[in-house]
Amino acid sequence: MFSRATRLGGPAALAVLATSVLTGCSHGAPARAVRTTVVAPSGCSGPKDVSYSGGATAYDVPVPTPDHRAVATQVGAPTLSQVSSGESSYRIASVHMSARVVHNGSYVVSPGSLVMLDPQGRACPRPAHNPLAGAFPLTTIDEQRGADGNVAFLVPADADLANYSVVYVENPTDRRALAKWSKQGTAPQRTVTDACDGPRTAYDRKGVATAHFGRTTSIINGGIGVIVTAQAPTPRTLGPSPTVPGDVDGVAVSLSVTARGAEAYVDRRQFVLLDGGGRTCRFGSVPSPGESLTSTLVKPNGSGRYTIIFWVPKGAQPRSWTLLQLTSPTSKRAAAAWSTSAE
Repeated sequence: MFSRATRLGGPAALAVLATSVLTGCSHGAPARAVRTTVVAPSGCSGPKDVSYSGGATAYDVPVPTPDHRAVATQVGAPTLSQVSSGESSYRIASVHMSARVVHNGSYVVSPGSLVMLDPQGRACPRPAHNPLAGAFPLTTIDEQRGADGNVAFLVPADADLANYSVVYVENPTDRRALAKWSKQGTAPQRTVTDACDGPRTAYDRKGVATAHFGRTTSIINGGIGVIVTAQAPTPRTLGPSPTVPGDVDGVAVSLSVTARGAEAYVDRRQFVLLDGGGRTCRFGSVPSPGESLTSTLVKPNGSGRYTIIFWVPKGAQPRSWTLLQLTSPTSKRAAAAWSTSAE
């Protein structure tokens, strides 16, 4: 901090001024320089008014948060960014946040719901403008589309982020937190079931024959012929990733697609994986590591091989699978089906 200067006025001010002038013209010893010391901040500058009554969760573990726990929020460990804060005493800390819907509905999510706390519980301010690449947007999410991105905070230049924590509030003006993550947090024990944990959704499969995995199915869609072969789902290790929840394992499905006579459009969202009980398996709005199909046009009489990845609760091993290919990404009507229990 800068020391506060003494205010002078009247004769006293004139005397000081005269003394300064005479000192400046003197041939004697030079005046001693006055040094001003700027004290580096010891923590964040926000208030200590955010309350939380529960235990902290480990980073990268999704936690049910707002709207009757219908949204799961996942927060990564804070890291110091190389992006300049514009102030020598402060740096930009980046926190990766993702949110997904676990029950039916659409919900607004805001980066303002994340609050970073220093070891004394003081809130770290956010810069007026988020300078980080991939900034988390104010957006609406639903069953088909989640959101993820980076939230920026201002922290002291020498901050040890291992001692900082991140909390989630219902909205930016609410100071009661619904969740907390920290390096000292724990991952909750989860009951493992042999089932997927996506929503139960009805699909129209009338007139669609179900083939064994590995068999080829011909599909006519809008007058365009498409030949698709789907292989049986296999486990896939995903590893730590900001685009994948920390409480899931991967299931990979390999596809071969051939177009007959004209270009064929194929979209990742056309494929739905169901467990033996008919419950859907979730997948990311951003491709999981190792996934190779988003959307593509297969050239006439050409073919392509792709991998798509679904999620199951960590440790879950469903006993049977059914894969549906829908007529379009937004349709509930199946164009083809494969199953481990097909006759």
